[in-house]
Amino acid sequence: MYDFRRLKEKWPSQVVARSDVRNFTGGIVSPKSLANAESLGTGPRSHRYGKKAFYDVDDLIEWLQARQEEKR
Repeated sequence: MYDFRRLKEKWPSQVVARSDVRNFTGGIVSPKSLANAESLGTGPRSHRYGKKAFYDVDDLIEWLQARQEEKR
C-alpha cells in the first residue's frame, strides 16, 4: 500500500491545480479522471479560481488514500 502523504513533502505548494495533478501523482491520476470524479460527486473537495480547478494538497491526498483502500 502506497503512502500518498509522501507526495506532500516534494510538492512546493499547499494546492494542486487540476492541470498539474498528473505531475503531483507521478502519472497515477489524470486531470480528466478528477474532472469525471467531480462530476459524479466522488472526487476530492475542489475550489475554483476563474476557470481553474484546484485542490488542497491534504484533501487530494486523503481522496487518493481512500480510493486506494476501496480497491483492496
